[in-house]
Amino acid sequence: MSDNKNLLSVLYSNSGAKLKKLAKVLFCINMVLCLFTVIPLAVTITSAIDGGFPLGFLIFVVLTAVYLVITWLSVIVMYAFGELCDNAHRIESKVK
Repeated sequence: MSDNKNLLSVLYSNSGAKLKKLAKVLFCINMVLCLFTVIPLAVTITSAIDGGFPLGFLIFVVLTAVYLVITWLSVIVMYAFGELCDNAHRIESKVK
């Protein structure tokens, strides 16, 4: 039983910092995935509408920007929640 308590205390201690680190890692992973999804999509769209290089590059830039903004918005919520956890822990430690 004490092993379970130790494991749980490790899992749930410093949760704010863990959430913030997870948000940063997820953002980096999504940036890499962006390249693997946006490039083929831009090539496919460009070849389908026969727009050539300038249109393909414009589509690539727009899709990349949209993907990164959506990724940032989804990760910023997790990071902000981690920051709230850190601040609540600091306040709690000062009160005690």
